[in-house]
Amino acid sequence: MINGEVKFLIGNQVCVPDVPGVYVFYDISGPIYVGKSDSLHKRFQQHYEGSHNKALRKAISEPVGSLRFAWKVVDSVTETDEEEKRWIRKLGPAANLIRYVPKKGKKDD
Repeated sequence: MINGEVKFLIGNQVCVPDVPGVYVFYDISGPIYVGKSDSLHKRFQQHYEGSHNKALRKAISEPVGSLRFAWKVVDSVTETDEEEKRWIRKLGPAANLIRYVPKKGKKDD
């Protein structure tokens, strides 16, 4: 499921690939936020500079223990939508405001 992860600290973006993917922020309390990006590297930096999501901003500024950024690389930007929805359904992150329910008769992987 996950291709890599780093502590969410300035400078660690050099370890995050510049490719499309899905990512999750988490600390010892569990998953905080799931997102997608056409550049995981750039998105890591953007989150470090701030977020439009109030719950995520609070979690980033007041993590429970070490805040981590984990990701999965996908083949294309179009693949990120479904993968993000799948992660949100599976992980139930606290700061994601939208919850995705699988379509009737369709099972998540």
